[in-house]
Formats: sequence, structure tokens, C-alpha cells
Amino acid sequence: MQLAWATFTVNKRFPLTISRGTTAQTVNVWARVEADGIEGWGEASPFGVGDFRQSTEQILEHLVQARPLLEPFHPLERERVEQALRAAGVGSAARAAIDLALWDWLGKRTGLSVWQLLGLSREAIAPTSVTIGINPPDIAQQRTRDWLELTHARALKIKLGNPAASRQTKRCSRQFGRSRLTALRCAWTPTAAGTCKMRSRCAAGWQHAA
Repeated sequence: MQLAWATFTVNKRFPLTISRGTTAQTVNVWARVEADGIEGWGEASPFGVGDFRQSTEQILEHLVQARPLLEPFHPLERERVEQALRAAGVGSAARAAIDLALWDWLGKRTGLSVWQLLGLSREAIAPTSVTIGINPPDIAQQRTRDWLELTHARALKIKLGNPAASRQTKRCSRQFGRSRLTALRCAWTPTAAGTCKMRSRCAAGWQHAA
């Protein structure tokens, strides 16, 4: 199979602030595998967990590394492909893009969606959450209203914490988070409150949401 790729910019509708900073856009990678006249598409996004990072540049380097490794294989040889990529040290983001492309290729080959290929029930799929970033309570409240109107989201993930926690006491940070939770609950309409779940994610300077 053949591997190709291109980059594209994703601009966030609203900048997202978490404990590690604010992101307004990312440069993602569109990966494509081709075999038997069928092209499968996948995607990778730069990310970071703790001190571990995979940048767009690193993803591209890993795809360059992966291209000759994929040439002997067919898209149906998924396990052998994964073993070869892991043995060569290809990063997880690039491997994920290739894996997605292989699933897309298989779906196009069979005329089935991935959930059908896996024998899954769409009714049992958990809803994707919309993240409300770290903001002052009034802005977080408006952001919640915006997302509920735009997406009819059924799950919200609330980032709790205070970007200025290093300059304030933990007690102030907890108050900051509690104020945001109160504001977000007030932003829910009776309809949204009955159909949309809310969960919190603790960030810097936050101890508990009690």
C-alpha cells in the first residue's frame, strides 16, 4: 500500500484554556493509504500529556519513517502493520492516523461503517463531551449556553482550576472553581439539564469540588 499526507489548520470556534495554556488553533495531519484503487483517510493531531509531547513536525517525521514500512503490506494486514510500526519506533499519533485510514479503507472496501464492521450498537455509544475551558464564571456560563445552542451536546466536561493559582492560595482557587460550577448550572435550561450530563476535570491549584 502507498502512504501520503498533507497538513491543514483547525481553528477553534472558541479558544480553549486548560492548566497548560490556551489553544486557538492546531495544525493537524491528514493521512491517506491507497491500495486496490481504494483510498482510506485518517487524521492525527498534535498533543501533550504531562511532559510528553508529539508535535505536528514529529508526526510528519514519523509518517516519513512509516511510508517505506507500509509498502510491502496490504491494508488487510492490520496486525502486521502495527507490529512493524511499533518495532520501528513510529509515534502513537502517526500510528493512530494510519490505523484510522486502514479502517476507512476497509469500510470503503466492504461498503460498511466502522461501527458495523466492529459489530457495535450505535445506541450504546457514549456521547462525545464538549469541553468548557478555564474561564471566569461569567464567561464559562456564556460558553456553556453557546455550546448547548450550537451542538445540542449531551455531555459537558468542565475544566476546574485557576490559571493564576501559583499566585493565589488553594482556598481561593477552590472558590474560583465552585463559582464556575454554580454559574454553569445556572446556564442550563430545564430541557438541557434533563438531557445533558456535566462532569468536572480538576486542573492546577484545585484540590476537590466538594
